[in-house]
Parts: sequence; C-alpha cells; structure tokens
Amino acid sequence: MKRLIPLVIAAALGGCAVVPAPFQVSNEEALVPFDQVINQPVLTIDTEQQARWGGQVVSVQNKGDMSELEIVYFPESSNGKPAVGIHSPGRFKVIVEGEVDTALGENDSLVTVLGKISAPETGMIGSQEYTYPTLQASSFYVWNDISSVHTDSIGEKYTWKNRKHDVEGALFGPTRSKFNKRQ
Repeated sequence: MKRLIPLVIAAALGGCAVVPAPFQVSNEEALVPFDQVINQPVLTIDTEQQARWGGQVVSVQNKGDMSELEIVYFPESSNGKPAVGIHSPGRFKVIVEGEVDTALGENDSLVTVLGKISAPETGMIGSQEYTYPTLQASSFYVWNDISSVHTDSIGEKYTWKNRKHDVEGALFGPTRSKFNKRQ
C-alpha cells in the first residue's frame, strides 16, 4: 500500500500540464470557446468576453500601428498549445497592437492568443465570403516547432532542428538498436 501512494501521486501530477502564465485566467469556464462563437449567427455574438484560442497562422498583415493575423483554429492541448492534426472548425482573426513579423504566416507558426472578442470581420477565403470571429489580443504566444531530433549514439550530441534556430545538447540513453544488443 505504501508503495502504491507515490505512484498514484506521480500519475496524477504527471497528467497535469500548466498553461503558460500569460494565458492563465482565474476562471477557465468564463472563457468563450471557439465552437460557440463560430456556430452563432453574427448578430448574437457577445463582444467584450474573454477567449483563449490557438491555431496555425496563415497570414499577417501589418497596418501601421496594428497587425491583423488570420489563424486556422485548432483546439488547445492541456498546456495551451494548438493540437494540429485535428479537424479545424474554421478560422479567426486577431488584432495585435504594433507590427508582427510576417514570417509567422510564411512558416505556418502555431500561436495561442488571449483577448477579448470583438466585432466579426467579413473577408474572402479564395472566392468564398467568410465571417471571421475576431479577437483583440491582450497577449499572444508563438510556440517553437521542434520538427525532428537527430541522434548518433549514447551520450553524443543531438540537434533539434527548429525553423527558427537549432538547439544543441546531450542525449543519454539507447538511441539505436545496435545499443540494445549485448556485446
């Protein structure tokens, strides 16, 4: 029984992930889910409520003292990072004060945004008219995308290839089948 208690505690804590500090809110239930906004008629969307949405940036337009990001929505994982690969119910726009690097849209960057819902905007996706739910961002976070890890052997250097930069360090443990064989 005494051995079981630490295992239960470790399992419970291991399953908990924390949303980054800039996106934590005192009442998670008060956040407006994207699905609720995308499925409401335009006239019934309640503006000024807070939402935390994330997704993949498809375009950035700098407009003087503000920028507009178009984002394909993906639901957030337990740590707030968008869970790409799940079917997206739609897109949204984010208004950010100041200029934003246009490379975010070119590199399909993943972002999480916290802000207030504002009036929806109408635009085009291809030749189709589309009504975008819109957020006035109070904060947004660009997630690093680690696309691969390369290893050669136990304890040797590894490199994480990242679109923005490389990270180097040491990796310990069996990494190839030849190290699993008895010699």
